[in-house]
Amino acid sequence: MCGRFVLAADNTSLDAEFGFRRWPARTPRYNIAPTQMVLAIKTGTDDPQWIRWGLVPRWARDSSGAARMINARSETVFEKPAFRNLVRRNRCLVPATGYYEWQATPGGGKQPFHFRRADLLPFGFAGLWDSWEGPGGELLETCSILTMDAPEWMRSWHHRCPVMVRGELSRSWLGGEVGTGEWLGQFLTPWNRSEVEVYPVSTRVNSVAHDDSECAIAANPPTGSGAKPAPPLQRDLFS
Repeated sequence: MCGRFVLAADNTSLDAEFGFRRWPARTPRYNIAPTQMVLAIKTGTDDPQWIRWGLVPRWARDSSGAARMINARSETVFEKPAFRNLVRRNRCLVPATGYYEWQATPGGGKQPFHFRRADLLPFGFAGLWDSWEGPGGELLETCSILTMDAPEWMRSWHHRCPVMVRGELSRSWLGGEVGTGEWLGQFLTPWNRSEVEVYPVSTRVNSVAHDDSECAIAANPPTGSGAKPAPPLQRDLFS
């Protein structure tokens, strides 16, 4: 599952992970939500572009269903009409530095947690994109983020997790031949617990109206969560 994420990396860090590109001007984002514009590197292009999160298939009658298609299950991506052609020709990477997941608490509420690379470097969500033409001829480019079964260590938070790629796998996702689920399988290797830092954050992130570094700062963990607060959030060069 991926419903909120973070992109707070400078161009140098993004170049190191994805290769030198002309990154558009932007501010750090700490609470990116569905139907908002996200940065994406599409197959066949060098320069990242802004597209909307929440897929609208090109054959859709209108764009109202975008909020329901923010994620695509990797297990069925070759079968679903909305995705089966996109995985062959319209793949993308959505750069990120972290994402959020919510864990049920004994009191009946939900505690948000921030997931990020332990080395604090950016990574890419594996995504699919499409272009939809509205009644007036306007073009809308949108995307979904692939998900997979979460590894065992992550299931106390959620049984699904986003497909996260880095290094050579990032380049493979954007290029090369696409065949069957066997090809897709190379991207579905779960990250080890030691590669991911997880810590509780304030419920401030629950509201999309809040989009600042306070959303990603460590908070006291709820009793029984098994998580420990992380050190204060490292400031990037935008701060």
